Amino acid sequence: SDTGLAVSIDVSDPAQMPATLYLRMVVLDQYRNGTFLLSAPLRRSAFGWEQNSSEVEGTERPRPGPPLYWTFYLEPGLSRYLPLPGSFERLRFRELQNVRFSRNLGALTLRNEPVTMTAYRIEGVNTSPVLPDADFAESLRTAPRDSSGRLLRSPRRELELPGGAADQAALQAAVAEITGGAALPPEEFARRACAWLDQRHAYSLQSALAPGPGDPLVRWIGGRAPGHCELYAGAFIVLARAAVFPARLVSGVKGG
Repeated sequence: SDTGLAVSIDVSDPAQMPATLYLRMVVLDQYRNGTFLLSAPLRRSAFGWEQNSSEVEGTERPRPGPPLYWTFYLEPGLSRYLPLPGSFERLRFRELQNVRFSRNLGALTLRNEPVTMTAYRIEGVNTSPVLPDADFAESLRTAPRDSSGRLLRSPRRELELPGGAADQAALQAAVAEITGGAALPPEEFARRACAWLDQRHAYSLQSALAPGPGDPLVRWIGGRAPGHCELYAGAFIVLARAAVFPARLVSGVKGG
């Protein structure tokens, strides 16, 4: 319910802003007892060495035409992971910063959460909702599969559930209801899982997890309580992993 300002954005050509803007901040791969985290292995493998610099080179190449500049003013107390509208050619800070950049995750983190307003300008932004991750794609290509082609073991599929077998059984029952027992491709599973969650849960900012044993998110999935964005996104990730689809949660801010 905080209505305070988190970030201001000034774009040199507002007409080129997408109608609905998503600011990606961090990709979370570890799930433990109702909480998504950036795991230590992914942090080590995805983020480069820390650099003290006022400029970060991105993955986009220069494009023809006049440059488009996005200038961000990040208020203190939000996060040390910077909101980004997509992949970019170059990012410049107003002053030197201790930063680590992950090209694969498209995430940029400061050493510490800012205690004063932080300003940075991004050039050559690509606001596509698709984020290519070559390392993750390669890990899926080489992961072992059964005779039907289903993944047997893969990264981003682990679930640490306090309810053990009971939680796993509840998730498998939900997956069976979503799939009808069929082996679905990932795109179709995603479509059905989102529709299934929409049918069972209304959206509400005033969400509360029911008390009880086991994993709190598994309890929400199996109930009919309303939920906010984190519950919907988290539920989808947990269901996808229970259905043997590797999945990660992207955290950020959506607006328009």
